[in-house]
Amino acid sequence: METLGSRINGSHCCGSETTFPSSVVRTVILQHVWLAERDDGSGDPTNIQLTGLSAGAHSVHQILHHVSHLPEGESSPFQSAMLQSNAILYVLRFLLDRNNILKLYRTTPKTPSELRPQFIALCKSLNIDPASPTALARLRALPWRALTHVIETDAVGPAFGSFRGALDGIWLAQTPDPMAWQRSGAFARGLRAHGVRSIVLGDLTEEWYLYSIAHPVHVQSDVRDNVRRYYPDGVVEKMLACYPPLPQGASKEEMERYMGEVLADGQVHFPVRLLARDLLKADFPVLRYEIRWTPEQVRPYGENRNPFLLSSLLILWSYAPGYVTHGTDRFLWTLRLPILTPAQIVAARTWLDVLDAETKALEEGLNANARDPKKVLALREDKTVAWKEDEKWDHLMRLRVAIPTEHEPVAGKL
Repeated sequence: METLGSRINGSHCCGSETTFPSSVVRTVILQHVWLAERDDGSGDPTNIQLTGLSAGAHSVHQILHHVSHLPEGESSPFQSAMLQSNAILYVLRFLLDRNNILKLYRTTPKTPSELRPQFIALCKSLNIDPASPTALARLRALPWRALTHVIETDAVGPAFGSFRGALDGIWLAQTPDPMAWQRSGAFARGLRAHGVRSIVLGDLTEEWYLYSIAHPVHVQSDVRDNVRRYYPDGVVEKMLACYPPLPQGASKEEMERYMGEVLADGQVHFPVRLLARDLLKADFPVLRYEIRWTPEQVRPYGENRNPFLLSSLLILWSYAPGYVTHGTDRFLWTLRLPILTPAQIVAARTWLDVLDAETKALEEGLNANARDPKKVLALREDKTVAWKEDEKWDHLMRLRVAIPTEHEPVAGKL
């Protein structure tokens, strides 16, 4: 849920021709000023990286699309980007349904009109009249715990508990379709033209665990309903067909694991690989990583049984197994020294140093491993760092059948 100055709020920088969200502009400008004022050589204002974890990575992907459309001669306020455990999986296409009716199918982001029911549901769950002209101001005035409470308890409604950015035609262009733009190579060319030098992105081996506890599951139909929070029915059916069906009488743990695998693939593993594929095809410098080890004490059911505040969610890690799951890598990226043991500090520094060196080599055109779509730079279980084959690639590419824009002509049938 975290990003470095990349919280998408749809607002724009007042009195300026730049169209970045004000939070992004403000953070990047402050970074430039702070680095420029330092005279100890500890920072470089021409080498700023925008990073995002989870929903933050989704935001970074949106920002990259925005940058690729900047006017000629305008530079990006950052020179590289990192997407940690998320990216946009996007469908925007007119297709014939089973009744030969032309319909528009989309995953995310949605348009403001499509998001209106979610806004109404959120307001009603908080006893706010959604038709009131002060509804938005009242929402913004609420303490954050009030908002997260109605989401986490499903008071807002199971269909409305997941929030993403909006496709408004201003912040994210509707024409051309962003994913068509990305696959065509124009996305990568736009990034180069505006000064973005490289992109780093990746995932963890057990992302599924956090997704397995993200939504309540009591009966098998809950699995399908929860997947529908993220994707339209046509996409959901084809996605689920890529997995062995749940056995009759499956236990709650089996149903949760199944849902976790499906959601982690669709939200993290698959879109990360699609973005890397499209960038590599356009010969844009992209490095993909895989984290197989995180500090044991911050994993669910790790050795340390204290609760941790991770992102904006309070999760009592002592009530789950020791999985290398979503968000537990944050302590490595931020080098959280008070939490890490001496040996873990060495491992974290090694990981960050090697990743930095490999990225620099990539920008200089010297990293052959990074140009192989089936290779990832891995932080391995023994805390060493090495390139390895991506054993998930072939399985995840099978999910392309669920994405109409990946395999069907405009007049194809779902």
